[in-house]
Amino acid sequence: MEKVNFWVVCAMLVFQAPVRALADDMPTPANFDPYKETPAEFDARAQWLRDAKLGVFVHWNPSSVIGQEISWSRKDYGPAKYDQPYKQFRGEHFNADEWIKFFHESGIRYAVFVPKHHDGFCMFDTKTSDYNIMHSPFGRDYIKEVATACAKSDVRFCLYYSVLDWWNPKYSSAAGADLTSYMNDVFKPHMKELLTHYGPVGYVWFDGNWEESWTHAYGREMYGYIRSLQPATLLGNRVDRRPAYHGDWRPVAGAFFNAPDAVGDFQAREMWVGNYYTNKAWDSCYNISPNGWSWTPPMAVRPLNDLIRWLIQCAGRDGGMLLGVSPRTDGTIDPPQAARL
Repeated sequence: MEKVNFWVVCAMLVFQAPVRALADDMPTPANFDPYKETPAEFDARAQWLRDAKLGVFVHWNPSSVIGQEISWSRKDYGPAKYDQPYKQFRGEHFNADEWIKFFHESGIRYAVFVPKHHDGFCMFDTKTSDYNIMHSPFGRDYIKEVATACAKSDVRFCLYYSVLDWWNPKYSSAAGADLTSYMNDVFKPHMKELLTHYGPVGYVWFDGNWEESWTHAYGREMYGYIRSLQPATLLGNRVDRRPAYHGDWRPVAGAFFNAPDAVGDFQAREMWVGNYYTNKAWDSCYNISPNGWSWTPPMAVRPLNDLIRWLIQCAGRDGGMLLGVSPRTDGTIDPPQAARL
């Protein structure tokens, strides 16, 4: 108990600094060039993330119906079976306002929601395909509801988005694959929908940039396109290609591509504190349950000491901590996970 109390005191000290507000409706400058930005302009855009220190990372989609890890279980469970549970997804107790109120009372400064993971299922009202939440028994725009709830609170609305898509036939993982159709018919339309229909987006935490088909050129193209939609939105390093590596993948997951024209506004580190870094903003995600990121019962929870220690380490290195929460299929948050918040 004494050790926990020590960490709690340290965490309280971390949050003494006030969060400096950033205007969400920053006007698009004349002759806007998404690839050119002065250090002062970037600092103004990124300051909210540097100040926030603590966010929540919410993975909720139909994989919770079968209690399997989101996307990663698709191959072993079988695509034909994995792709069907959305027809049973009801989320009957989901209440966005209750979630955001709880996050705010827990000290959360920003919340990251998943409109599309690697499995391709869309948790928003997209017009690109019928494989989305509107065609489930839930039948409502989940992303719209959490965005609206965030807009009524001090919790900043943010998004996760997977570059790859294992469900969509227009995507290919093969080296040298032409992803033009995928980008024009899926990726860009998704970004346009998400960044023009749901209000200000604090940042987009990209993922899925490790497959051989995703190139630095594609990353730069998407970075420029997305910034033209909402210039103030911060875009994670994983919109660009992942750097080459040998051994542990974690140090490079949050690294920028090794090219002088690499793109990305913040480092999206994963289960890795890493080094002190001030050139750009960064956070590192840690799941509350060692089981995974989504609802895979029975769900154990990590020791409180570990979570608080990681938070302090991240903040002390000029970064933040993104804490992964796995809602149950009915839309409620598991009490042991809620207790950790």
